[in-house]
Amino acid sequence: MACPFCSIIIPAYNAEQTIGQCLESLQLKDHFETSVEVLVIDDGSNDQTALVAQRSLNGVQNAKVISQANGGVSKARNAGLLIAKGKYICFLDADDTIDREALEKVFEIALARECDFLLADYIAIEKDSIQTKECNFPHNQMASRPELQKVFLSNIFTYNGQGLPTVWGKLFKRELIEKNQLLFDERQKYGEDLAFSLTYANYAETALALGHPFYRYFISGAIPYRKRDYSYDLKKVHELLLSMNDEYGVFSKDSSQYFSFKKHFFYETLWYLKNEFVSSHQKREFLRTHVIRDTLRYLKQNKKALTQDERKILFFLTPLLYRISLRWV
Repeated sequence: MACPFCSIIIPAYNAEQTIGQCLESLQLKDHFETSVEVLVIDDGSNDQTALVAQRSLNGVQNAKVISQANGGVSKARNAGLLIAKGKYICFLDADDTIDREALEKVFEIALARECDFLLADYIAIEKDSIQTKECNFPHNQMASRPELQKVFLSNIFTYNGQGLPTVWGKLFKRELIEKNQLLFDERQKYGEDLAFSLTYANYAETALALGHPFYRYFISGAIPYRKRDYSYDLKKVHELLLSMNDEYGVFSKDSSQYFSFKKHFFYETLWYLKNEFVSSHQKREFLRTHVIRDTLRYLKQNKKALTQDERKILFFLTPLLYRISLRWV
């Protein structure tokens, strides 16, 4: 049997209430099922996720439900990547759905244009609100790798990257993923989508953004925050963004956008140190090994760009952290 055009990888954990609707949205029991491969990765669910998925996929060609011990969404996605056979990869979360007609249109364009990376607008659904969100990327224009990275970084540095940091709503070429041995970092619990998308974009020669919103993103409200050590995640995402900014020269270090990014990272770090259930030693290690010291210095050097309230936060609430960071380096 010929390889499918696209492998749709669906990580699922305790998703018995949504996985059926998710799979039904693909409308697989017609000619479309020969174009796609569906891989549901049940990540150690405690409910009937796997059973519901198997019933939904009963009689469907090129569909598998794979159960594994719980290891997180990155491990589940990696399990799918390692067995996928499609020319392209599409990630779908178990509590979201697909607009089949729009996805078929994206497939047609991908086949005709032969680009490495396809990005599309998406539909955001929250209670009674349905909105089409643009992916903040020039539409219908083939972009080179430097152009792609500049748009990615510009949107992320200015916190305007709707849909860009995610892996859903996109098509990735499997050949590029395998050639460059790209997988999700299973240690990372925060920013894993952003890290994968940015790293992949560094290998894609061409990219194309489309106005065909095939992904329906269901906003379910605030997700209960899990107390865990996010220091590795923060460090990786921050350093990845800064290194790519240096490589592609998107923002100079004296630009307002660069300053805004460093400031946001500083607040995010303070929030982490305040809220995490980690020991004092771990906090000191984070300060010692992380770029928080450099970020503090950068903000102090550019204090004129801070508001009065931000200056108070920086100079009255953080001197102890600053002294600790200097002491432990």
